[in-house]
Amino acid sequence: MNTSGEPEQHESQRSRDLREYVRDEPVASLAIAAGVGFIMGGGVSTRPGLALLDFIGRIAVREAATYFIIGAVYQ
Repeated sequence: MNTSGEPEQHESQRSRDLREYVRDEPVASLAIAAGVGFIMGGGVSTRPGLALLDFIGRIAVREAATYFIIGAVYQ
């Protein structure tokens, strides 16, 4: 129990809530919302939807692999 009036360590290192994330990262928030709407709206069940998902998935996998390889080299 902290009675000194200072914030505890875990309180100062809290993660951002949704409002802060949307305010700080508007483009990423919009992309996430569009992706969820696309999937939940049934866009994946169409042929063009699957092609779009495949295209975006390949880009995401390539970026993730690059990120992890660079992170492994520079650690």
